[in-house]
Amino acid sequence: MQRELSRKGIKLDLLRNEYKVEHPDGYAYTWFCTRTHYIRWASALPLTLGQTHAPGEKLFVDYPGDRIAIIDTQTGEIHDAELNAVARRLNERPRKALNYETPAERFQQTTASTG
Repeated sequence: MQRELSRKGIKLDLLRNEYKVEHPDGYAYTWFCTRTHYIRWASALPLTLGQTHAPGEKLFVDYPGDRIAIIDTQTGEIHDAELNAVARRLNERPRKALNYETPAERFQQTTASTG
């Protein structure tokens, strides 16, 4: 199961849905997720992820695909976008935490001063 989960676009609920198609009377989602070997194995992994950063400094995305749905808050229109395009748009927005500079500008300043 870990090998399957390491593939692009695969999540535990997708594996459970595939299992349910093959075994209609099989385990419910919670039972499947808590009683499988994967969960026993995963529960032995460390749960901490120490990353120190200022608010608004970084964006963390937990998404297994290449594309993501972006909803226009003014019109409600939904657009598919590639994650790279989303990251580029976010990096071009000024941040209060960066004294109203964009992350891209701050990155350029930082790399220019170290080079």
